[in-house]
Amino acid sequence: MIDQVYRKLSRRLDSIPPGFPATESSVELQLLAKFFTREEAALISSMRLAFETAAEIAAHTSMKSGTAYELLEQAARKGLVRTLTEGEEHKFALNPRTGGVIGYTFEQVLGRTDAEAAALYVQWVEETRGGGLSDYPAARRVIPVDEAIPLRHEIHPFEQASYILDSARSWGVADCMCRTRTRLADQGCSYPLEACLWTSPDEGAFEDDELVRAISHAESLRILRHSGDSGLVHTTANLGDYGPVICNCCPCCCPTLSGIVEFNRLTAVAHSDFRATVDDTACDGCGDCIEHCHFGALSVPDGRCVVDPESCMGCGLCAAACLLDALSLLRRPKGQTPAPPADLDEWTAEYASRRGIPLA
Repeated sequence: MIDQVYRKLSRRLDSIPPGFPATESSVELQLLAKFFTREEAALISSMRLAFETAAEIAAHTSMKSGTAYELLEQAARKGLVRTLTEGEEHKFALNPRTGGVIGYTFEQVLGRTDAEAAALYVQWVEETRGGGLSDYPAARRVIPVDEAIPLRHEIHPFEQASYILDSARSWGVADCMCRTRTRLADQGCSYPLEACLWTSPDEGAFEDDELVRAISHAESLRILRHSGDSGLVHTTANLGDYGPVICNCCPCCCPTLSGIVEFNRLTAVAHSDFRATVDDTACDGCGDCIEHCHFGALSVPDGRCVVDPESCMGCGLCAAACLLDALSLLRRPKGQTPAPPADLDEWTAEYASRRGIPLA
């Protein structure tokens, strides 16, 4: 029988963006027990989204402040809580994406790969029809492949994967945790595994990282191009200052993309500010582009390709694959795509406001 402390943690995670929905089978409680000790679960379930000291957080429980500090430092290294230093004071806050972090950095949180945990996570995603997906604002955003955007368009930095890589001073690559997880659960695909690109403004940031392999700028660009050529969708954090990771996602393993493709949760990921468009004079209706669209946005009803703008996520994979250059990306009309939140704090505030969740 699962301890009640995990039920309390489950309810707490479901009360913050983007949620951690329960299931009839209670598989989410088994999953949490894999990731958290009872002490960790009790402490994190008492935390707030606002920053507090370890002593203040410990006061919500019967835990000693020294013990709480050690547990919070460990949770921070796993990415489960946020940290802030003000002078000599070290503060902690519940990460609004804790539920997502559990799925995203399996090895970082667990310290190992675990086939049973992977199977539990896949089951939870299936039972909840996508898991903890933030419908609006989405937690992640599609960024198009560079070669699909005509040069006439002005591109914002957060819209261009290569710009994110060009702006960094350190680069790294890690195995896609989504594909790792589904392979552990015997449901994997054949897309490239080493495809998650990490960036940092600091030199040598990944030299001693156990999960991220340090690479050169040139290799990061090569992996980005190979991922697009392989049919993977570029995504990053849906933030104006963009996140440090460019994921290269497949809809068969990525909960975010499968939320759209399999569970029809069309706002699970923010589309790019572009959509595919067809040059009728160049298109011969071959239909090769259809197999490159993961979202069912293309059809060839009368010998010419037609784009459904509502289904198109603006990834550009179809345009990059078209040998006749009949497809390209066109910027959507002004106002159709909302600007991403400026940073994680703004994203959290906006999402919490829409769900009626207090930030304190």
